[in-house]
Amino acid sequence: MKKILPCPFVLCLTLVLIGTVLAVNATEAASENRREVLRGDVVWVDIIGNFIRVKGKKAEETFQVDSKARIFISGREGKLADIVKGQGITVLYEVLGERKVAVEIR
Repeated sequence: MKKILPCPFVLCLTLVLIGTVLAVNATEAASENRREVLRGDVVWVDIIGNFIRVKGKKAEETFQVDSKARIFISGREGKLADIVKGQGITVLYEVLGERKVAVEIR
C-alpha cells in the first residue's frame, strides 16, 4: 500500500511556514517607519516647499511637513505659515528612509 498521506501534510506545512515568513517580513517592513519627537526652536520655515528646520539641544534637523500634518499654535489649530523663527515647538515625526516627515507640530 502506498503512503499518500505524508505528501499533503508536508505541502500544507510548507505553505503555513511560507505564510508565516511573509507575515513576519511585512510586519518588519511596517515597523521601519518609526515615530520620534524633537523639541526645539524654529530656525526657518519654508511654506512653499513645506519644510521646517528646528534647533534641538544636540543638533538642527530639517523636516518635510506632511500635507496632512496637524499644526497647533498656542493650543489652537494653525498652519505652517503661522510658525515664526525662534518659536519653541515640539515636532512629532516619522523617519521614512533618509527623510524625516513631520506629522504633528505643537
